[in-house]
Amino acid sequence: MRVGIDCLAVDPLYRGGVNTYIFGLLDGFSKLNTENKYILFCTSENKNFFRRYSKFINFDLVIIDNYSTATKFFLGVAYVFNSLWLWKSTLNFFVSIKKIDKLIESKCDVLYTATTTLNFYNLRVPTILSMHDIQQYHYPEFFTRRELRFRRLTFENSARYATFFQASSQFIKDDLLSNFLWLKQEDIVVIPEGVDIDEFSKSKTTDLIKRCSLPSDFLFFPAQLWRHKNHITVLKSLKKLENEKGLKIPLVMTGEKYSSSHEILDYIKSNRMNYIYYLGKVDFKDLLTLYKEARFLITAVLYESSSLPILESSASGTPIIASKTPPNIEMSSNIEMTLFEPLNVEDCASVIEKCWEMKAIDQIDHNNKSIENYNWKNIGKKYMYFIMDRVNVKQ
Repeated sequence: MRVGIDCLAVDPLYRGGVNTYIFGLLDGFSKLNTENKYILFCTSENKNFFRRYSKFINFDLVIIDNYSTATKFFLGVAYVFNSLWLWKSTLNFFVSIKKIDKLIESKCDVLYTATTTLNFYNLRVPTILSMHDIQQYHYPEFFTRRELRFRRLTFENSARYATFFQASSQFIKDDLLSNFLWLKQEDIVVIPEGVDIDEFSKSKTTDLIKRCSLPSDFLFFPAQLWRHKNHITVLKSLKKLENEKGLKIPLVMTGEKYSSSHEILDYIKSNRMNYIYYLGKVDFKDLLTLYKEARFLITAVLYESSSLPILESSASGTPIIASKTPPNIEMSSNIEMTLFEPLNVEDCASVIEKCWEMKAIDQIDHNNKSIENYNWKNIGKKYMYFIMDRVNVKQ
């Protein structure tokens, strides 16, 4: 089976869940047998990001040109008129005139896209899409009008023209079926996210704690500063513990500044929370250190397909506090964690206080065993089982 992987929308400068997912899955594929071929479709801008896979005999890199000026113009017109048809037709025309469709069809039997929306609507080979995030249907207030319009054009077209879908949780599968009524249950497979257990279970750490003057005990909150990551609830909970219990629990935050950064940083400053440490974007080795040294991981997300930090924390041997979202509840059947109501400051504060006083040895021991199910090689196998089963039937 020749599996094409659309990497055109991967941004080398972005450090977030989608990139982590793509590289984890590619690493998983690389550990499987060499009977299958993997063709990575890249751009001239991000091709070096994927060079390391060239060393594998069953991996090939293929470069595809960026959109022409004319294509960008007509996509702009489609955006102005909010036209699903013009958006789709423009991309189809560009793909056909450049013979990109012929190139892809000649190279692979199926094309998989892990970056939320399709780049191609008119291929003759089946397409598989991981539409990770449709939070605009639940929290439209988190987006600008321009973002909502762009999401409508790209998400609705993608939902109409993808052949199959991967969902990281049953919740996301149900969400897709509820919002795109033409989809069929049998065309959406639930395959969880994975984690590089070898990397996160390593005991070696950097000098980050000393370098950044961090306390020896702290909560760790790794998340980009988006509104749906819900930092404010955690900060309000910690402030409540300080005001009512005199308890200052250190929190270390990492992640790039996005839509909620001003609100978050202003809250910390105005409330004089000198026990909050925001480190911004950190390199991977320092990230491993934070997972290893943290007393607890905390994630407070309002909406998400699943949670890579929960898996990474489990692999690191660090106990978990998490918001009670449907995907986290699903994960808690395998990965032990302490849950709180996502927007309930009192509940969050109570859970943090309770967890801070315990060692959670049982949770750590349980998760050390459970996390083996989530290694990327196993996840890669599940993808290939689905592809061999469903794609062969479709063809």
